[in-house]
Amino acid sequence: MNTKGAINNRQTYVVIGAINFFVMVMFVAILWPQPIPENMDTTVAVVRERLGGAALTNINLGIPNRVVVDSVGIDLPVRTGSYDTADQTWTLDTQSAFYADRSVPANDSNGSTLIYGHARYGLFAKVPEITEGSTARVYTDSGKVFSYTFLSSREVKPDDTEIFATTGSPTLALQTCSGPFDTYRTLVSFNLSGVSSL
Repeated sequence: MNTKGAINNRQTYVVIGAINFFVMVMFVAILWPQPIPENMDTTVAVVRERLGGAALTNINLGIPNRVVVDSVGIDLPVRTGSYDTADQTWTLDTQSAFYADRSVPANDSNGSTLIYGHARYGLFAKVPEITEGSTARVYTDSGKVFSYTFLSSREVKPDDTEIFATTGSPTLALQTCSGPFDTYRTLVSFNLSGVSSL
């Protein structure tokens, strides 16, 4: 009996088993639904703070509850989620997109509204395919519909928090994972083009 060959086979099986275990743990960590924090505060005072202290009179605003990008077939409910800077994780699930509570609500005053989701088919897998000429609509809890036109698309690192800026013209950003092992985030930006009522 070739004991050297048997030892090599055992080592090969151990390595393959360890790789399979690592891949399984990684997928469970990525796909396991995370609880949504119950302390989401969208009161007027908090919204005013997120908008840089701007007065809320004559400003259209609302918390996103639906996002539509016709050019790539996205039409999803939107829930409120969080980004944890300490461990760099996002509130996620497999049924909806999420409005990042650290970004400003959809508004026609200033700042960027971030909506993100899993890079899965039926969710945000097609976000990287959004190109020039595309439009997006965000429906809100205030009965307002915010319309946007494509501005740019780029990849960023997961710890890039520039998107949480509350200054500048009102924009929408759609974000999803990209790159090998989801090491990057595709970020598609849109300029506000109009606001209407339902």
